[in-house]
Amino acid sequence: MNGSQNTPSPPPDISPASDFLRIDWPMLWKGLVIIAAACWVYAPTLHATWYGDDPLYLTENPLLKDPTRLWKAWFEPGSFIEYYPLTQSVQWYQWLAWGTSDTFGYHVSNLVLHILSALLFWRLLNKFGLRLAWVGGFLFAIHPVMVDSIGTACELKNTLSLPPFLLAMALYFDFEETRQPHAYLLTLTMFAVAMLCKITMMFFPIMILIYAWWKRDRVTLNDLKISAPFFVLTLVLVAINLQTSIWYAQGTHYVQPGPTPLGGLESRAALTGLSLAFYFGHCFLAWPIMPFYLQWPIDPPSLLQFAPWFGVFLVIGWCWRQREGWGRHALLGLSFFTLGLAPFLGVYKVTYMCLTWFQDHFLYLPIIGLIAIVVAGLEQAGEQLPRKVYPPGVAVTTLAAALLAFQTHSYAKLFADPEELWAYNLQFNPNSWMARYHYGINLISVGQLNKERLEQGIEQLQESTALNPDFFSSQFILGLALNDDSRPVEAIGPLQEAVRIKPDYDMSRFVLGVNLEKAQRFPEAVEQFEALLKLNPHSDQAHTCLGVTLAHMGRNAEAVEQFQIALQINPENAQARNFLAQWQNQQTRATQKPVTP
Repeated sequence: MNGSQNTPSPPPDISPASDFLRIDWPMLWKGLVIIAAACWVYAPTLHATWYGDDPLYLTENPLLKDPTRLWKAWFEPGSFIEYYPLTQSVQWYQWLAWGTSDTFGYHVSNLVLHILSALLFWRLLNKFGLRLAWVGGFLFAIHPVMVDSIGTACELKNTLSLPPFLLAMALYFDFEETRQPHAYLLTLTMFAVAMLCKITMMFFPIMILIYAWWKRDRVTLNDLKISAPFFVLTLVLVAINLQTSIWYAQGTHYVQPGPTPLGGLESRAALTGLSLAFYFGHCFLAWPIMPFYLQWPIDPPSLLQFAPWFGVFLVIGWCWRQREGWGRHALLGLSFFTLGLAPFLGVYKVTYMCLTWFQDHFLYLPIIGLIAIVVAGLEQAGEQLPRKVYPPGVAVTTLAAALLAFQTHSYAKLFADPEELWAYNLQFNPNSWMARYHYGINLISVGQLNKERLEQGIEQLQESTALNPDFFSSQFILGLALNDDSRPVEAIGPLQEAVRIKPDYDMSRFVLGVNLEKAQRFPEAVEQFEALLKLNPHSDQAHTCLGVTLAHMGRNAEAVEQFQIALQINPENAQARNFLAQWQNQQTRATQKPVTP
């Protein structure tokens, strides 16, 4: 017999180093699937243009060029519309890196942060002991309502705030198990980080109490003590944000784009129920999906518009009756969903409500609660259904996920073509004055080389102003477009509306004055230029145009005075110099006596 057969085999390597190097291949493949799926579905958004509030936050934000930007972001509430200092700091560094000539870097940042959130959500669901936790991360990664956040650069506040919030939740679960002080302090720190990115995480202290009920069937005095610092931090930051919005509006003379058609208590109660029903259904069937949804008249509300409340009470009652079983888990997820949406349900007026009642990016955080319920339901169904039903069930679930991914990818492709996006939006919501405005300005930008497109863009802006005469940007851009189309007389009407809406905007007064001068309505032109100079007395162009208009009226001495002021402000002002030289030549010829033979 061979002696080697009796040689004992070496013991397995059970050192810590081998544990560290051991790869969990199933987990790795699941993570790679989430990453690959997210990259594919959102790839078109990487080439998207500026959308939504991007001008406010980035392309037209003067604070980005302010050398004291970081100081103002942290220590001067009211310098911007929101007190989100971490988001504003990151956006400043983004601007330093990429400027505003291209959106690629901004959208890559959103996508990377979104993927990180999907992986952290998977990890969070693992803490509930769900075997299908990775499915939750996958569904979050590819859901079509996420396109609005990934494809809009300014929604960094969504994608940046969620990772620390998910970490705060996971750390709190650890604290619940260990009661170690460092886990509690880390939870509070991550929550503060999330709140400094976006204030909508403010419902977390309430979720601490709901989680205590879910876990122990009661809320104790100790639970209240634990949640107290979170409530204090929330109240402080909410108060700062509320005051910030007031100071910002006062400092910038902010004008809301249009009226908010939200009435009193009855109107708000109806909208709250409708919003809950819409967002709930939209998470399961996001079609049609678009930037601006239909805005139903709700002041006064009809009886039918209160119907969703019956469904809300029915679902809550059903879950409460089953609270000893699956109902307890459903109530936890539904509480998270509802509290996350609370600021956007219609209880109080918010600026965006002049555009639409609903927007997809509001679901970025709350949808987590519903996805968790779906994952738990799938897992429970897999355990209870007969084994022979399991393969078809997996096939149906896989097909549904694939269809969801294709829908997301198709919608994301629209963000790479703004003209197509707004035309698509108008197919489902032709009364959206904001969609017509965006469609119009995109047609006009192309129309600089295409007369037909320019005319189409003007028509869209005219429709926008007809739907909402109080939208400053639409009136102003329409006036500029008509002026560029050599229709100065037609441009006067929209420009006058722009001045009415925003009388302190000097550019609209300037263009209006120029068009009034072209139309030989000289007294009105003088009125606009003089009003403009009260706003900006150092505008050499305004002094020059006022001088030209006064010269047309025969008020030459006053005209000369304006040209001289313009040259004092800007000695390189060729137009003022030429007019002044012409006037002086005329005066010289007039004073010369004819020579007699």
